[in-house]
Formats: sequence, structure tokens, C-alpha cells
Amino acid sequence: MNALESVIFAVMRDAGFADAQRIPLAQDASTRSYERLKLGDRTAILMKAPPGLENAPCPPDADSGTRHAMGWNALSRLAAGRVEAFVGVAEHLLCMPPRCRQP
Repeated sequence: MNALESVIFAVMRDAGFADAQRIPLAQDASTRSYERLKLGDRTAILMKAPPGLENAPCPPDADSGTRHAMGWNALSRLAAGRVEAFVGVAEHLLCMPPRCRQP
């Protein structure tokens, strides 16, 4: 088992998915890859985003010349390796009615 798979296994174990079936999913236009974890009636999505393989994300105020110089992620305004962007989207989706409990 390589170092990345060891970390993945530790995360799966800590989340209660150590014995889950891992089903590969289609990749997006990035270096990320995805797997569906299935354990009984529980499922989760595992996103593997190896650090350092993508360009930095685009600053919000970057002009087109700057984005072009920064590469594909900046040109297309992708999240790049910013996993927190995916966490933010997941939190937003989890809080959509009827799932969201308003304070």
C-alpha cells in the first residue's frame, strides 16, 4: 500500500467506512478522481485530490491576462486544489430545504 492509499484508508476508517466497497466514478477535467463508498445501506463519495498536481486557483480580481498567464485552472476559474471549495458546496447542498434546520 502506497502512502496515499494509507492516508485514504485512515480517513475511511475514521469515517466508519473501513470495510466499504470502493466503486470508481468518472473523473472530471482535473487531476481529481472519485469513488463511491458503499457499506450496507450507507454511501459516501471519496474525492482524491493529490496535493501539488494542479495550478493555483484564480484570484477573484484577476484580469484576463493574469488568468491566461496562470494557466487552465485560472482561465476556467476552477477550484484547483482548494478542497475547501468542495466542502463549501457540500455544506450548502446539505443545508438545502428540507434538510436544513434554520436556527
